[in-house]
Amino acid sequence: MPSTSGIGSSCLQPSSAKSPASYGKIFTITNDPDDNRILECAVEGQAHLIVSGDRDLRRLKVYQGIPIVTPTDFLRTLGG
Repeated sequence: MPSTSGIGSSCLQPSSAKSPASYGKIFTITNDPDDNRILECAVEGQAHLIVSGDRDLRRLKVYQGIPIVTPTDFLRTLGG
């Protein structure tokens, strides 16, 4: 079995990690405040796309330049 010790080692360097307290809180979605955690994660992670079936998220269509698409639309872009 191949070694997995190096997997993910370049994904997050300890010096670049932020503490949870340094993340900016977002309060865009009032119907379901937990959805704001998705937006926070996407912004902090510099996501290029959010794929979600959640109606509150999909209503935004784009958040801070990050498109929000349905899983079906995402699969279409992949040719599936």
